[in-house]
Amino acid sequence: MRRMFATDFLALMLLSVAPIANSDEAQDAVKQILAGNCNPSLATIQSRASAGEARFQLALGLASDAGLCLKRDEEQAVAWYRKAADQDDADAQDLLGSMYRDGTGVAQDAAQAVAWYRKAAEHGNASAQYNLGKMYAQGKGIAQDYAQALAWYRKAAEQGDASAQYNLGGMYDFGNGVAQDYTQAVAWYRKAAEQGNAGAQNDLAVMYELGTGIAQDYSQAIAWFGKAAEQNYALAQNNLGVMYEQGKGVAQDDAQAFAWYRKAAERGNASAQYKLGTMFDGGKGVAQDYTQAEAWYLKAAEQGFAKAQNDLGVMYERGTGVAQDYVQAVSWYRKAAEQGNAIAQNNLGAMYERGSGVAQDYAQAVAWYRKSAEQGNALAQSNLGVMYEQGTGVAQDYAQAAAWYRKAAEQDNASGQNNLGVMYERGTGVTQDYVQAVAWYRKAAEQGNAMAQNNLGWMYWDGKSVLQDGVEAVKWFESSARVGNAWGMRALGLAYRKGVGVPLDPIRAHAWLNLAAAAAAPHPKAAGERDEIASELSSAQLAEAQRLAREWKPGRLLDLPKVTAPNTSNSNSRATSTRVSIGQPQEKGPYPSRPDRKPGLTSCNTNCINGECYRTYDSGEQVHFQARHVFDAISGDWKWDSGSC
Repeated sequence: MRRMFATDFLALMLLSVAPIANSDEAQDAVKQILAGNCNPSLATIQSRASAGEARFQLALGLASDAGLCLKRDEEQAVAWYRKAADQDDADAQDLLGSMYRDGTGVAQDAAQAVAWYRKAAEHGNASAQYNLGKMYAQGKGIAQDYAQALAWYRKAAEQGDASAQYNLGGMYDFGNGVAQDYTQAVAWYRKAAEQGNAGAQNDLAVMYELGTGIAQDYSQAIAWFGKAAEQNYALAQNNLGVMYEQGKGVAQDDAQAFAWYRKAAERGNASAQYKLGTMFDGGKGVAQDYTQAEAWYLKAAEQGFAKAQNDLGVMYERGTGVAQDYVQAVSWYRKAAEQGNAIAQNNLGAMYERGSGVAQDYAQAVAWYRKSAEQGNALAQSNLGVMYEQGTGVAQDYAQAAAWYRKAAEQDNASGQNNLGVMYERGTGVTQDYVQAVAWYRKAAEQGNAMAQNNLGWMYWDGKSVLQDGVEAVKWFESSARVGNAWGMRALGLAYRKGVGVPLDPIRAHAWLNLAAAAAAPHPKAAGERDEIASELSSAQLAEAQRLAREWKPGRLLDLPKVTAPNTSNSNSRATSTRVSIGQPQEKGPYPSRPDRKPGLTSCNTNCINGECYRTYDSGEQVHFQARHVFDAISGDWKWDSGSC
């Protein structure tokens, strides 16, 4: 709620003539005071105020309030305002109301404020009408009544009061005291904005940005955000940063976004402080700096900004920009979670499940996962599904597990998709359905979920609802193994051990099983299977297998062995694939020539003979593989399909 400064009111007296005697003379005296000419103007004001002239009493109250030509004395200001107000001077009544509202120079008394505002408002004083409307809207000194607030705002707005026009727009925008009407909201915001009201300029820009009550127009949004931002209106500066970050109405520019976020953040805007933290955190528009990220997150978090509280918790949990501290992480997650932040609720659930920074408590984990899941957080839905599937913190219930997995899966959560696939494959909580299992595994696998890639590979290995295809199985095992998934590594090791989808190669089989056994989350069977193969290898071959495992890096497959493996002939092996290292001289024979590189594309030449295919990529890599035997529903024939590059 505004209170006009006394100096502003003194200046305003020069622009309007009140309907009482001697107003011109009072204004002349005020003009001299504002110009710093205290004598004889002050003496004139004091003399005529003492003689009971209301406008001079008002002027003397303003001089005392502002400390112009007099020592500032708010109690004296109240006394002179009261004298003028008692003579029905509406300006004095409005100012006296504000003194009671703020407790300035008099004991704070909202009811008295309302009483004086009403007197002035009923005299047609626009400022008092606005102030009375605000008291009704906030329920201060009087019962909250949006209809009354609307009525008084309208009276002031129709007199051209910009603040009232802005607030009236807000009433229409949110449907307070009147039927929601975005068109009317835009109209009143515009009236206030055109008078320079920064809040209205910002909100009019929001209406343009969202296309609410007016055709969406990002360029107009930028223009109005800019006008408000130039007045140092922090919310508009933040919003302008968002427009630059997202490239709405302007060329996307992280540096400009950062600059506007900083302006708003330095003025205390919590959203901007949070966004500034994210820019430092991610190195967007500025050099990455976790210490600065933590500092800005903290500023926003201390203002109660839930997203910042959550992200600050993440920094403490990971030890990024601060010393790792699970207790602090839990504390910040809890603050955000208690405000209803779904991400923080999930994170707090995970801390309870693991017992990190708090005593392990599965029931609490379930409770927080549920709060988050019920808000639609897909990760929490998947986590809650796991708790139901395992019977951890809640009675085991496969149907509930499948239901929560499905909610997550339908939001494209890869973990939920994989877990739902497992339920369909096993027939737990749902009717067993390999087709559905493959479909959900594929959705997750195509998003890069390593466990789903492994699971989809096994469906091809076993031929469950798909044509049994060792090459396709290995393709998915490789995708899983590349990122260090122990299950994918173990599956790829078995493929090399059996010669399914790849040439039989016990050296690489041992290496992959070795990696699967040594992973952070090792496969429980991998060590035993590795040791079985070790007994079949010579010392040199075993050393080579261990070298391959030792030199493996995430994101890669194994290098070719430098030592010959035992007899790799396998008359029972299914479709095989032989890879030739990039840069290795191309052998003459069935491999086609290497194609030219094409920017942005992967090119290859393929030569197939009765389903046995040889392919050369533009990188120089050569692949020998078995084409798929597929049925052409149009021709009614079986055909060989070598697939795309």
